[in-house]
Amino acid sequence: MFNCPGRSICDRQGLTIGIFCIPLLLSGSGAEGAFYLCAGLFHLSTPNIYLSLLGISGRAQHVGEELAKDLLLPSSEEEKRRHKKKRLVQSPNSYFMDVKCPGCYKITTVFSHAQTVVLCVGCSTVLCQPTGGKARLTEGCSFRRKQH
Repeated sequence: MFNCPGRSICDRQGLTIGIFCIPLLLSGSGAEGAFYLCAGLFHLSTPNIYLSLLGISGRAQHVGEELAKDLLLPSSEEEKRRHKKKRLVQSPNSYFMDVKCPGCYKITTVFSHAQTVVLCVGCSTVLCQPTGGKARLTEGCSFRRKQH
């Protein structure tokens, strides 16, 4: 790697790696070579060592590689794991479901995060019990998630 005049760092083929680079001197770090702060990336002048300060990925990023994640179109699994308010489109974690009683086969609508014990209308069997978050269904109860 070599330093292009004043504004960017280029690799051996002349491809720009960072824009508006600022040379940094880190004393006592034990690393050899010059450090540069470049448009959010932290580069070491020895080849193939690039550390990301952006927090996008825990792995090191190399020149010419794509990002480890697509930030505009995350997978549905990633969206489900995210906090309900930090998703691309806010959506609740709760839902309503139809629960079928194992004794009399009557269907009762139950909220997924119910905070009270829900009893069957027909036979007074306990259908679900509250926990700290989602309600726990009784063994033998079948359910289906209601559509909006």
